Amino acid sequence: MNIKQFNCIPEKLYSSKITPEQAINLLTIFFKDNIPIFNISNYEEDYISEMIILILTKGQSIISSYNPLHGEFFNYFYSVIKNIDTTCRRKKCRYIIQEEHNLYENISNIKESTEKYCPSPKEPFLGKIPYRYEPINVKAFKQACDYSKVKLKRYFEQEDEISFELKEKLKKINPAKLKKMILTITLKSSFYLDDNIIDKISFLCNFDRNDLAQKVQTLKSDLFKREKNKKTLEERRNKAYYHHQKYEKQMQWLKENPDDYDEYKYWELEKKYLKHTQLWISLNKKLKDGVINIRPTNKAIADVLGICERQVSYYIKSIKELGI
Repeated sequence: MNIKQFNCIPEKLYSSKITPEQAINLLTIFFKDNIPIFNISNYEEDYISEMIILILTKGQSIISSYNPLHGEFFNYFYSVIKNIDTTCRRKKCRYIIQEEHNLYENISNIKESTEKYCPSPKEPFLGKIPYRYEPINVKAFKQACDYSKVKLKRYFEQEDEISFELKEKLKKINPAKLKKMILTITLKSSFYLDDNIIDKISFLCNFDRNDLAQKVQTLKSDLFKREKNKKTLEERRNKAYYHHQKYEKQMQWLKENPDDYDEYKYWELEKKYLKHTQLWISLNKKLKDGVINIRPTNKAIADVLGICERQVSYYIKSIKELGI
């Protein structure tokens, strides 16, 4: 089919010599047989196939939008093909940007997760040789184990991870007060506690394990709404960050392709880029500052411990002053 025959397609369609389906097929065949005429940016098979699909999809509107008073049908069809080419290139660019973003995020997540599995080397512990055996009183030993002061003191003397300065500070605190401080700060972190930590805290403070687990569960049940709100905020932050990256890549692509550069389009992209960048920074700051902390209030902790709210604040303040 030559160009003169191609220009007759609308006339044949209007005179019912061919059906709309036949007209669309003729457009597709002409495009496929004469691809070099249209100066397509990409001759890859998948790219051409995508353009053909768009021609078949929009074929009816392509023919109905043609006005013979504005020029020949071939000139009109040529401009349509150039628009379809631009659409496909932009779609491909968006896909590449999204894939680059996903790859970058995956690499960041892998780096964060692998850092958790990098053990810090420690010197092997050398056991002490018992030069002299000293018998102990069994009754006195049982009483000592039931007394929280002995438990706390023994823990602080054996725990290598606690600094010497902190050990000295803890030894000066009354054991009963220290026990309440540990229980208070434990309940403050109740949302993140597991059975292993609960076992250790109950043993350390000589506190009933089931009672502590019940208190933790009571506080945790009221925190699921906070967790949902925090996840919603994180999703908004992540979405804003994605758009920040996407519009930045699109602006860069326009700069690197002067033939497709459109000042108005660039201005629109820059406007969206600044909007989402500011939103991402704002939400990230809120999350970093703890705008939604998944932890119970001092009043809730006071209720489960049976003490006043001021005491809870006092114990938390005391913990902070220790530099923990």
